[in-house]
Amino acid sequence: MPAASRETAPPKMSTKLEDVRVKGRTVQVSASVRIADLEGAPERLGIRGHHRHSGAVEDFSVAASELSPDGPSFLVSAEHSSLDRGVWDLFTVVAFGEFEKELRLGAERARSVEPEGISNLADDPMPQDRLIAYFTEGPGNLSIDRGGLLLRNTARARSVGLTVDENRRAMMLVQTAGVPKESDEYFCYLEGIPQHGGRQLLPTVQLGDRLLGLRLPLTAEMIGATVTVSAALNKVRTPLQFVGTEFWPARAAGFGLAEGEDGSVVVVKPGTRTRERSAAKPFTPRRVKQRSTPRARAAAAAKSLPVVGPALTRAVRTVRGGARERADLDLLVAMEVPPPVEFRR
Repeated sequence: MPAASRETAPPKMSTKLEDVRVKGRTVQVSASVRIADLEGAPERLGIRGHHRHSGAVEDFSVAASELSPDGPSFLVSAEHSSLDRGVWDLFTVVAFGEFEKELRLGAERARSVEPEGISNLADDPMPQDRLIAYFTEGPGNLSIDRGGLLLRNTARARSVGLTVDENRRAMMLVQTAGVPKESDEYFCYLEGIPQHGGRQLLPTVQLGDRLLGLRLPLTAEMIGATVTVSAALNKVRTPLQFVGTEFWPARAAGFGLAEGEDGSVVVVKPGTRTRERSAAKPFTPRRVKQRSTPRARAAAAAKSLPVVGPALTRAVRTVRGGARERADLDLLVAMEVPPPVEFRR
């Protein structure tokens, strides 16, 4: 058989989800591809979405790719900011010339990818702008729900402040859109301190019908750690941004909290100057209310009088100029104006 007419079966390929993020209306996806017994590298990699109902196809814009033949796998990062409303199933695309292979993405994923996926619900978007990246039942593949079609009754939560509990431990205050459920979960993520790093389930304290306290495992020994918190409500993950760090009682807690990136905080030493504190408004002392005196009351009454004619103008100026208390009262009597207040010694 001539060599030109020979057909070679495509090599065995597998893909792995390395990261998925949702920022506003933009979905960012990173994936890796392994190709067994391949000499060389594919010509290109991509991320593609298939609309589950209409059949429409959307290619994500590739932001970066690594196609070095020396590595154990190939990498691609891509994003899309204008997906139509509906459910989109995501694929990794491997291309050799005109040949393309689509690999369903998400069943295999990096340990850093949360099983609850990610969403933009913390931004409280309009219903049509809700983006929920989730993993399907069974295979656990990655899909994007634009507009909240499958998960219309999505629960929401947001951080409203920070405080300390009875043991001077950090507590995040969280307000929920509905009554909290037993299935709701909250997680803390610690980075920068290996002995305490990773994902931790947070204990909750019911403070009100829709108000929770999340006990954060932070201590003075965690200086330098970066902390993020997420809520997993109805199997949808929502990041919770830290708010109120400028009011954090660092001395009482034994450590400070400084604003980090993407709503996180960094544990710092007490007294460390943070951006929030430096940007806070300076303290303005309240004006001390002066003790009211008969003279002050008379002067105020004179100031409120309408000025009609030269004689009355001079009289009012006399009172405003600081005449004695008795002269003030006599002047008011001479003008036959009853004082608006009762003078008592």
